[in-house]
Amino acid sequence: MNINNPTIVILGASGLVGGTLISILKQREFPCGELRLCSSPGGTSKELTINGENYTATPFDESVFDGADIVFFSGPDDMSPQYAPKAISAGAVVIDNSAHFRLKPGVPLIIPEVNGHCIGKHSGLIANPNCSTSGLVVALAPVNRALGLEWVAASTYQAISGAGAKPKNDFIESTKAAVDSDFMKLDPGNLAFNLIPAVGSFSGVQNFSEEERLINETRKILEHPVLKVYPTCVRVPVLNVHSISVTFQTEKPFSDGEIESLLADADGVEIIDDLVNRKFPTPVGADGKDEVQVGRIRRFEENRGGMWVVADNLRKGAALNSVQIAELLLKYERAKNG
Repeated sequence: MNINNPTIVILGASGLVGGTLISILKQREFPCGELRLCSSPGGTSKELTINGENYTATPFDESVFDGADIVFFSGPDDMSPQYAPKAISAGAVVIDNSAHFRLKPGVPLIIPEVNGHCIGKHSGLIANPNCSTSGLVVALAPVNRALGLEWVAASTYQAISGAGAKPKNDFIESTKAAVDSDFMKLDPGNLAFNLIPAVGSFSGVQNFSEEERLINETRKILEHPVLKVYPTCVRVPVLNVHSISVTFQTEKPFSDGEIESLLADADGVEIIDDLVNRKFPTPVGADGKDEVQVGRIRRFEENRGGMWVVADNLRKGAALNSVQIAELLLKYERAKNG
């Protein structure tokens, strides 16, 4: 691997996450000898304008992996199992945003602020967590380290951008249509002025796929395989940024203000919790921000508390965390090579 000026490939560059990846690589001045942008397999060439700069996402061809150092997969889930092994065989390290590899044994699932020590365990493939998991775990990790978590109940309020560009555009159009028709044609199955208490596909047991991911990914990242996680994932009529209402119980009791102190010292967390002046995290306030914002921090009993967690799902929930993994990877490789 070229650790000074790596060749970077982004698959799915024309999507919401892909575009955000391009923007964040530029903002964080990530070292890049060459940047290769591709549409997802089967896609066409697309002209992109990101932060005033023009880019071209070319049609996918496997030759794009030749000489690549890091490949970001940010397209459909079915793209990763087919093409990630080919990128790895070509000598690249894959950072995959799909759900396919996250729970596979031997594949590190990384949030750098939480379990960055796992970076050296990769065999050419590193998985990026689900967009809700990232915000939740960044907020929970300091509590777990200090007090030990027994169980977590999490209700997510997930923005439409988490479903991709087309659903986001459809939502905007359906909302306009509902307003123009004076709300006479609201569809209970549509998200306009509505809530849908199901995200992803039905798992066939009790949960939807998004809820299963929240359970299993949280356990894996926190290295807490018996943690009890009770999720309910809800799609809400918000354009961007996921929010989570969290209740938790710890093994050790904690005092008033102790959770705030733990979070104040945590990397990647911003506390906004001024109830008198009604200042707390909101999706609009967190849009475009890198930090996981936490407010409504409460102590219900001596070992039970709650908080409100808000994180930009396109950034910390996907693209930013992917870039942070890449930064950590280069740091690890430089240290390993002396």
